[in-house]
Amino acid sequence: MPGGAAIHPRPLPLWQQVVDMIQRNVEEGHWPVGHRIPSERELCQQHGVSRTTVRLAIAEAVSRGLLHRVHGKGTFVARPKIHQPLVQVTPFAAALRAQGLVPRTRLLAVMTQPADPATAHMLGLPTGQEIMRFRLLGLGSGEPVAAYHSTVPAALGEAVLERLEADAGADRFRLVVDVLAETFGWSHLTAEQTFEAAGASAEEARLLGLPRGAPVLVVTSLVRNPAGRTVEFARAVYRADQYRFHLTRQIEVSGQDHES
Repeated sequence: MPGGAAIHPRPLPLWQQVVDMIQRNVEEGHWPVGHRIPSERELCQQHGVSRTTVRLAIAEAVSRGLLHRVHGKGTFVARPKIHQPLVQVTPFAAALRAQGLVPRTRLLAVMTQPADPATAHMLGLPTGQEIMRFRLLGLGSGEPVAAYHSTVPAALGEAVLERLEADAGADRFRLVVDVLAETFGWSHLTAEQTFEAAGASAEEARLLGLPRGAPVLVVTSLVRNPAGRTVEFARAVYRADQYRFHLTRQIEVSGQDHES
């Protein structure tokens, strides 16, 4: 059986050696996504270690995103998290494809209403001017991974709605921002974004297949066109168990003044 050799004393702690074994089995494909791993007792017997050691190893593997627990069923190999760099806004569809997933969006609802003061301020509109709100679900190979809430001026939203409705039933991944750029010929857009951790609301949990209050990553965006006009306020809610952001930054080190 892959990874079935006994663990021998080495500089690494025994639990860390078991974690390494788990990672090898996952990375080498011996344990595919969704595979139920051996029980704690079986792992103890296979590797000649204590149950405490196995429990520590499994907990660490879960924290690394290698495994996930299902209450009453066991521990399974987790799907690799969708990895998205933050240096530039990478299309979410590209991030899904990089993980071997098929990206698709589903339009859930559209609403036209007068802009409240807060929304009007964000979009640079007079209070009461009509806006359109779009709700979409992002799917990776049929599994929900993100919920999108997008608000745009109604003057732009009608064209967006027409194109999204034309896509209904097609296996395509298009967000409101994609349609805006395509429709109005904008070659580049800028996004001012904030990132935060939150608990899934009842509606978000239902859409994403999560328990209410489960951890999610929330990204809010103010999108501006090449002329600097705000054209979209968006809120994206990602499953925290399937998504991670990556950022590499330069660190400016403050030098200390020294007296000669």
